[in-house]
Amino acid sequence: MIPYFPFSDQPFKREMGLKVLDLKDWLEIDAEWEAQTRFKQELLKTERDTVLAYTDEATAAPAAQELVELVLEDLKTHHPATFAQIQCAPPDNGAAAPLERLARLVQEDFCLLQPGSSRLMAGLVCFPSRWKIADKIGKDSHGIHEPVAQFQPIARPVQSSLENLKVPLWRLNWTIHDSGELYCPHPNPRHERILTDEVLKTAHLRVERQTLRKLPRTQATAFSIRTYVHPLSEVIADPDRLRKLKATLHSLPEDVAKYKGMTYFFGELKQALEKLN
Repeated sequence: MIPYFPFSDQPFKREMGLKVLDLKDWLEIDAEWEAQTRFKQELLKTERDTVLAYTDEATAAPAAQELVELVLEDLKTHHPATFAQIQCAPPDNGAAAPLERLARLVQEDFCLLQPGSSRLMAGLVCFPSRWKIADKIGKDSHGIHEPVAQFQPIARPVQSSLENLKVPLWRLNWTIHDSGELYCPHPNPRHERILTDEVLKTAHLRVERQTLRKLPRTQATAFSIRTYVHPLSEVIADPDRLRKLKATLHSLPEDVAKYKGMTYFFGELKQALEKLN
């Protein structure tokens, strides 16, 4: 099942694409919940400095604790089977800090922004797409998004949305990777181009469902990232999806493709898709 397909017949355009979020749809649980939460816990042990960062842990602790409480309440209300499974798991005896507890609870990654600000004060991001939370911590919206190609036209609206959040929001972000790995904190290491005849065997569509909500007690902003990865061959099995993907890629600027980590197979991917006519 492919829950999100963020392409249309329209040419690529950098935009926020924000929609109002119904909080009953805040978290998403699927059949990969157990495997992904287990993987996140392993990453906290083996790659802790890559996936977890704070400006100051003590300062972020109240917001992190409130976030955990909201997540648990949401699971209890909207995902009772998962909540029951969590309750049956061995306790951590309070050893894990609040933000780290989220690795046991949900597939979403989370960042926390300072109250009334777009500045990143804490984050647990186990499934990043060619970036590391350590490189973003302490920065405001402009600093966080500085590497994003063609971001400048929407820079001010993005900062305003983060600093003046009134209602919960959500949006989709996407890229195409040359593997199905969830944990991708480093730039694409590939130095040889993927052949046109091979690219559809390795390419994976990566979609991030991102949400924003204000935490009522601390007034910090919680930013979630729920990552879905699907083999591109599966995605384009539907002719309508194939047509829409081709329309987007043919209008995608080269600098955006580079930022998304698609440099080493972008041309080959477009050629391979054209052969499917």
